[in-house]
Amino acid sequence: MATYDYAIGNTTPKWNDVGTLIKIQQVMNSVDIIASDTTLTTNEEIAANDIIQCINVPAGFVLLGGGVDVGTAGTAGSTVDIGLNGGTEFVAALDVVTTGYTAMETSATWGTAGTATVFAADDTIDIQYLQAETVGEFTVTIIGYQL
Repeated sequence: MATYDYAIGNTTPKWNDVGTLIKIQQVMNSVDIIASDTTLTTNEEIAANDIIQCINVPAGFVLLGGGVDVGTAGTAGSTVDIGLNGGTEFVAALDVVTTGYTAMETSATWGTAGTATVFAADDTIDIQYLQAETVGEFTVTIIGYQL
């Protein structure tokens, strides 16, 4: 298991980001991710349990929700965990073979119904691939605002 930085976004928000609703989307294209790192390129795959950092989140960001849209099917049987540090999942074992949209569920970690999660420190939203992956594409969307 290794961690690779493929994250978009800046952990230093602009002054005009404060208090406005923000939507951040990151396209997770397996072929592009593999091509972005020499180790992944050499291995010709994202290995099982590899973690790909997806979206940078600044301290003070309030996460209200989000979702995942699978546009191109991944390798048969592929699933991913979406969360923090490959352990605190917002979505666990998400099927990235079946195309379509999945709303991210609420949880005690990520906020319960009617509440939100506030990031106390800079962090990243991470994708942990639970099986080796060589193909497929999905888009991760988070919605929130900056305090």
